[in-house]
Amino acid sequence: MSSTSCSMVGECMDEGGEQKESRDKRKPSEKLKPVRPWTALIFWVLLNLIWIAALPMPAQHPVMEPNTGFREWHDMEVPEVIGRELPLHIECSFEPKTEADKSVRVVWSLRTDTVDDPIEVRTWDANLGDDCATSEHSVPGGDYVLHVELFYANGTKIDRSNVAEVSDISFHMQYWIYQPVSKEGFVAANLLGFTILVFDQSIRHRRRRRKLDKMTNLPLHKLRQKEEWEQLVDSMEGGDEADVERFVMPTANTAEAERERMRKQFAAQEEAQMEAATEGESDISEKEIMDLVGEFEGTEKGLKGDLEADEDIHTVRDIWKRIEEDET
Repeated sequence: MSSTSCSMVGECMDEGGEQKESRDKRKPSEKLKPVRPWTALIFWVLLNLIWIAALPMPAQHPVMEPNTGFREWHDMEVPEVIGRELPLHIECSFEPKTEADKSVRVVWSLRTDTVDDPIEVRTWDANLGDDCATSEHSVPGGDYVLHVELFYANGTKIDRSNVAEVSDISFHMQYWIYQPVSKEGFVAANLLGFTILVFDQSIRHRRRRRKLDKMTNLPLHKLRQKEEWEQLVDSMEGGDEADVERFVMPTANTAEAERERMRKQFAAQEEAQMEAATEGESDISEKEIMDLVGEFEGTEKGLKGDLEADEDIHTVRDIWKRIEEDET
């Protein structure tokens, strides 16, 4: 049983070595595979796209609409953006309700909400129906106040509750927060994307190294199982065909076929030994040969019947030890 096991193991190891060699040629080593940074690169591109989309988005400040009522005072806060001035857009319209209302005068002003030396952004003084043209301005961060007043032709101020009877007012303001720092935003987005790429690559390489270390320390039978599983996965993905015989449970027919194969193998080995003995002088006497062959010469005795298990062999490692002992 020992020599039989050694022969079987030797043949299996030869087959395994050939399969492993062919798989190594077909499939690059895991250590040589590059860590593809697709996730980090996609995130990098998304950061730039988000910044490009955010640049033209304004901060809206609707002040008045014809159906929302009149507001004499309106406060607006412009954020501080690293000391830069923000572009401001003003759009207004004062339409009279009747022809008689065209004599009503409108005065409005936008200035900084400070006690000392307020800065006026824009002032408009005209009659209802006149063109309150849109305007573009650049304003620093801070608090601003809009003041709107309407007067009759005789100079009397119109009460806020009566403004809707003489005019339809539309007033809008908006500013852009990100436009003054568009270049800085692109630099920050690319630096953040590069940092994420570096960290992503370092983490992936560290995980790959740990995985390879675990594979290096795996027992022999675990490595064998992993190789067989990779071979099956490769065949399912379109690679070489998997060796299905490795996954077939032994039955009576397969055991008989295995014994037949082993019998033919031993017969071939015996024939080769006999030919080698006839070609050269043998150091073994004829009596020793007869003692070695004995009653099994020319028969199949010893190759048929039930196999007996070797009590000393429990794992593949035990088979390797037995092979090493036989070689020494």
